[in-house]
Amino acid sequence: MLMVTGACGGSLAGRHLTFEPRLREAARLVELVDVHAMIDISDGLAADIHHVLDASHVGAILDAAAIPIHADVQRLPSDRTPLLRALSDGEDFELAFAVSPGDSAVLLQQWHEPTPLQVIGEITRETTCRLREPNGSLRELPPLGWTHAMD
Repeated sequence: MLMVTGACGGSLAGRHLTFEPRLREAARLVELVDVHAMIDISDGLAADIHHVLDASHVGAILDAAAIPIHADVQRLPSDRTPLLRALSDGEDFELAFAVSPGDSAVLLQQWHEPTPLQVIGEITRETTCRLREPNGSLRELPPLGWTHAMD
């Protein structure tokens, strides 16, 4: 299962200037369960999920309705939807991580930290990343977000 801490999007409203690294949360997660992969969301949720999927040679289906969208998104221009901002803005500095279905249930029951956790999708054997829309349809999810220049 794919999970995230906190909420995504809205960094352009200034959250990136006052973020708190999720070090305590990362340490607590690995104490409670077997975390298969973890990354901080700095390039954008979609881009960083792609980094993990590519390195692990797996794919994923993210559930659009489950992605937690930060309230600061509402303060930004409406040139992009809140979901698109949550997927692509970057500099959220939340954690995205993969755990087994059983461990996701354990986390949801035993997590007592102030930072919330949310299941946002599942890992698949196919090496594509897709987004499940609220109507149930699936579409390819590209690595939206910051792209690092390569020499």
